[in-house]
Amino acid sequence: SGAGGPPTPAPPPPQPPPPPGRPPFAGAPSAAGLAAPPPPPPPPAGRPPPGAVGGSRFAPPRHRGGDLRFVDDESDDEDGAAAGGRSQGGAQEEAARHAEAMAARVRAEKAARRAAAQREREAEEARARAERLARMTPKQQMKELLGFTGFGSTKNRKVESNFTGAACGAVFKPLRREYRQYMHRKGGFNKSLDK
Repeated sequence: SGAGGPPTPAPPPPQPPPPPGRPPFAGAPSAAGLAAPPPPPPPPAGRPPPGAVGGSRFAPPRHRGGDLRFVDDESDDEDGAAAGGRSQGGAQEEAARHAEAMAARVRAEKAARRAAAQREREAEEARARAERLARMTPKQQMKELLGFTGFGSTKNRKVESNFTGAACGAVFKPLRREYRQYMHRKGGFNKSLDK
């Protein structure tokens, strides 16, 4: 080796060949000097080897039936068209979404303008009403706010009876009251006074 490099290890001495009639054991070094890996243990009886389908718990599940390689071709084509590059249909959908978003924005702006105009109109009406009420008398204010000037009185006024006129119903039948005298009555007991 060169003067600057690390020294190379010396090769191991050759091993004598095994005696005839005896196979080499599993851990015996090979001719290259490296130990050969032991062979894997055989699988238990009744179970498939690890590489077979269903032999490992990480293996894909077995399917009963025909070949499953071409089952999802149609959905794969659809998914591929949807996930692929921008096709003409995708561009049209994007344009439609953009137009819908613009229309929604315009509608929202119009609604906001209408609401602002309504608030301004209501505020102006409230100011005008307050100014109009300030110039009125209390009775006029009551008439403006409540719709009537107040609770009147029936003093010195003729009031329609509930038993005559329009106040009484169509089936109303007035009953005359009869007064009687029960005691100290000459000529009989329990007679009306008008007899």
